[in-house]
Amino acid sequence: MTSPPATSRQMVEVLLKKTESYWNLEFSNRKLEKLQEEYFDAVAEEAQKGSPLAMYLLGRIYHTSKPHPEQAKEWLTKAAEAGEIRAYANLYILSK
Repeated sequence: MTSPPATSRQMVEVLLKKTESYWNLEFSNRKLEKLQEEYFDAVAEEAQKGSPLAMYLLGRIYHTSKPHPEQAKEWLTKAAEAGEIRAYANLYILSK
């Protein structure tokens, strides 16, 4: 196994690539949860810095692994407002 990238920004990109296939298949298991835990701090850091992608990922994590619908909605809304298209679909799902 390779070591994670050094910067939090790179970690956000890696997490997106590793987790999107799970989310798209609506597949959640220990591996997905482990990935999200491993990258959570880096994603949160980048989201606080204003990265739309990190905001989207943080919203997804709060929606799937750490069921906090209000925090998920907050971060997905920020991501959508910052231009992250994928956030809109997730906001729709949260509204159901």
